[in-house]
Amino acid sequence: MPVLGHPLVERERLENAERNVAVVGLRDSNDRILMIRTRRLPEWWQPLGGGMEPGEAPEGAALRELFEEAKLSLELHELEPVATESYDFGEGTVHFFQAHIDSERDSLKFNEQEILEHRWLAVNDAVRLDTFPATQAFLVRLSKA
Repeated sequence: MPVLGHPLVERERLENAERNVAVVGLRDSNDRILMIRTRRLPEWWQPLGGGMEPGEAPEGAALRELFEEAKLSLELHELEPVATESYDFGEGTVHFFQAHIDSERDSLKFNEQEILEHRWLAVNDAVRLDTFPATQAFLVRLSKA
């Protein structure tokens, strides 16, 4: 399904003329990336992340979203900045990070009110999912690293 023209995406564009977002490509010990589908936009896959609060730094937003969506607590030094892209739905910026976790040490508990499904995938497989354009560019960048 095309991103532009989707009713929720169009509402997002109207309601959030400027929105900044922090996204984390969470990698496990097998170098797979975590991708989720949300209840709000179930047609598209995305890494964990979400909108930044007013005055919040991108790194702080990334850490907060990891905890809110997966009950994962990481330290600032565990985030690696990867890219900054234009927001897909209007004015704003998407800050992309990656972080590595130990699959056996770090357990995740997903917020079932927000997340419908999750998958750990090789990055080359994640690139083939239906994603937002900025997310697609991020995944392609990771696949070439």
